[in-house]
Amino acid sequence: MPYDVFDADQATGHWAIYREPAAAPFDAPLTNPLAHLDKIKIHSALAYLQRHIEIDVTINHAAVAASNGFSWSNFAFNWTPEAYTIDRLLGTHDLGIIPICLVASGQGIVDPGIPIQVNGSGGTRYLDIYLTTTEVRARERVDSGTGALAALNQTYKLIVLREPAPLPNEVFWAEDGRVRGETFDSDYHYLRAVATGESPYRLSAPVQQIDTAGGICRFADALGTVTHDFYNAARYTGSMVAVPSVEVQR
Repeated sequence: MPYDVFDADQATGHWAIYREPAAAPFDAPLTNPLAHLDKIKIHSALAYLQRHIEIDVTINHAAVAASNGFSWSNFAFNWTPEAYTIDRLLGTHDLGIIPICLVASGQGIVDPGIPIQVNGSGGTRYLDIYLTTTEVRARERVDSGTGALAALNQTYKLIVLREPAPLPNEVFWAEDGRVRGETFDSDYHYLRAVATGESPYRLSAPVQQIDTAGGICRFADALGTVTHDFYNAARYTGSMVAVPSVEVQR
């Protein structure tokens, strides 16, 4: 029966915790990690993103009244104006660089350019999270539609990630339940695959998520939801479907 082992490679100085393969070579995950990622719990040769800070932010998105806009029906053309754009400061960090940040809403990761709210009649709300060397900010843009867009009270989890700093002269060290080695420290959380029974966050796979056809935009988010930017979705003539996603935990 396969079981988890701790193993070290004297020749390379690397170490790993992995699920031992059912057949030889039994140390293959240690010596060839990229070919056995499904069996590896942690490997000192692999790069991991370390959670630096985690911020829960609630944003009260304002309601937007309906707008007549105008319609040029002979050409099947509809237009509704931009209702407002607002830029918000959500939090700060002390990294001094522009880091990677995951933004979770529920179990889905908010993707740039994908609406967080649509009403089926042209009302569309976008939220793009961006970072500077010291701040985490959000730029919200709302397009009004022929029907009102309801207010939205939404909590977002901002997970700022960093590349862990190397631990000098520490190939492997363990004491009082803490394990450290090279760029790994068990006192911190890391972006990783989901274990059985955990509640994951879903990251969109690197595929097309926005398509325009027949004058209609179609959006596909990390949770597999497909929406359109205007009420007449039947006008969409493309073929983009829900996108695959990857389950991760931090």
